[in-house]
Amino acid sequence: MSVLNASKRSLISENVAHFQQAISDYLSGELDQTEFTPLRLRNGLFFQNGESMLRIAIPDGVMSASQLRHLADLQRRFADGRGHFTTRQNIQLYQARLEQVPQLIGELAASGLYTMQTSGPCIRAVTIDPLAGLAAEEVTDPRPWSELLRHWATLHQGFANLPRKLKIAISTRADDRSALRAHDIGLRITGGSAEQSRFEIWIGGGLGRRPALAKLLYADIPGSELLLYLEAILRVYDRDGQRHDKQRARLKSFVEERGIANIRSAVAAELEAIAADEQALAELSIDASSYAAAVASLPGLNPRSGEYEVLTADLLDVWARADAEFGRWLLWNSQPQSREERRAVTVCLRGRGQAAGNITSAELEQLASLAQWVNGGELRCTQQQNILIPHVPLNRLYGLWQELRNAGLAEPIAGSPSCPLACPGKGACELANTATGAVTELIHERLSTSPAAKELGDTQLAISGCMNGCSHHAISEIGLRGVSKNGHDWFQFVIGGSPRGDLRLGQLLGPAVPQEQVPDVVEALAERYQELRLRPSESFSAVVARVGVKPFRSALHAQPKREILCDSNSYVISTKSFATT
Repeated sequence: MSVLNASKRSLISENVAHFQQAISDYLSGELDQTEFTPLRLRNGLFFQNGESMLRIAIPDGVMSASQLRHLADLQRRFADGRGHFTTRQNIQLYQARLEQVPQLIGELAASGLYTMQTSGPCIRAVTIDPLAGLAAEEVTDPRPWSELLRHWATLHQGFANLPRKLKIAISTRADDRSALRAHDIGLRITGGSAEQSRFEIWIGGGLGRRPALAKLLYADIPGSELLLYLEAILRVYDRDGQRHDKQRARLKSFVEERGIANIRSAVAAELEAIAADEQALAELSIDASSYAAAVASLPGLNPRSGEYEVLTADLLDVWARADAEFGRWLLWNSQPQSREERRAVTVCLRGRGQAAGNITSAELEQLASLAQWVNGGELRCTQQQNILIPHVPLNRLYGLWQELRNAGLAEPIAGSPSCPLACPGKGACELANTATGAVTELIHERLSTSPAAKELGDTQLAISGCMNGCSHHAISEIGLRGVSKNGHDWFQFVIGGSPRGDLRLGQLLGPAVPQEQVPDVVEALAERYQELRLRPSESFSAVVARVGVKPFRSALHAQPKREILCDSNSYVISTKSFATT
């Protein structure tokens, strides 16, 4: 097989044209609502609270500066000027008029960006580590494998109407920044290199109303046969998975009901059927040439080299000591790469009076220009709803920090609970029980100044406006899920999850608390953690695993330290500290 061959590109173009025509037919009355709804969902178009939302896939989360500028232009011309980065490396645009969507998706396609398969009962985009190809500790670069998976999954005619949506993640690391066990199918590269890589296959993960962690189906599969196994797994699920109860139709329910052993037997039978089909066998097998084609098709840029004076890490340390603010940013918002003279910089999309993951057109343009300056124009979006600028030469870090600080994008909180994950919430999603913007702002403000909260280190905090878990609250060390009580926003706490490495689901802390009380509870959890930990290096989730949830329940009764006023739409009106004696 060849990656993104002419036939596949033609199918993609036909799909875009077909959807453009379907919108025109719907607007003219030639296509009714029943026919139009599944088509628009498969192409990422939602109608929520009387407004539209368009979800755009970003393959591997990698964007060029030109794509970012084009997105900024499209946000201005067709939407409301804001974009929202999700936890699945997508970006969502809001309030585009339906009659303009055909032109919008046509212009997106011209930039190599598409909305297809971002919703509906199909194979969604593959999630990958945002540091793929950069981290020194990688077994091998997972990006070519992600490219091969995308070619196989894109517009796969056999899996266009699965029992439910299906999400895939791929990782090479033991600490697993892709949370692969929280996906329907998780793929871990365990050894080997290039087309000789070896894989574990995990199935049956998923968050939402009934979160579950994936179970190991195969411990050692050769990369050359990876697509054969995935094809067989999905054939079994598509054929035997139940469709009448939406809440029990996900692959995780199928695994729970059938059991791993029975599914493994059914997959073996499908593998025999594929082996008997010469054409299918040829299309699904991966050899050196198909792997090389995947490598050649990667959208990455060649980082500039030899252009700048080399700065040593020792001198960088001197700079950080001389400027404490820069030093804090360097500690929290940059990471070493396999090339020692480069670093990857995280731009945290929090604060600035905007919801988590939100970004304006002007900010997109600023980041595009900065990426062009430091690395030739490559950026990545992360599962933490931030932007990563890779390949930054050490001697450009200080200048980049100054530019980001001037733009209000250099707060040194990436990876900390002061930079919480959050779904768009009520007002942007019709499924949400509560808004998330105000509570995110309150947490960000409180933890940014709380001495106790600083001890939480890289504890992940996530906020979902309902039980569906788009922010991954179920696997976060501190998770919040919104519930509505008498028209007011309340939140339940789930604590002790683990989003990295050996994933762990959190446990319910107790009854919901009103939104205004949330910052006090989070700060009280931080204080209780300090009291219970055996040593500073013991993580929040490790403490919960050791002592259980009960010792933390007193945090739900924390006395308020500030007066917080919110309006009926859950926007913060004012906060005022109480006097202390």
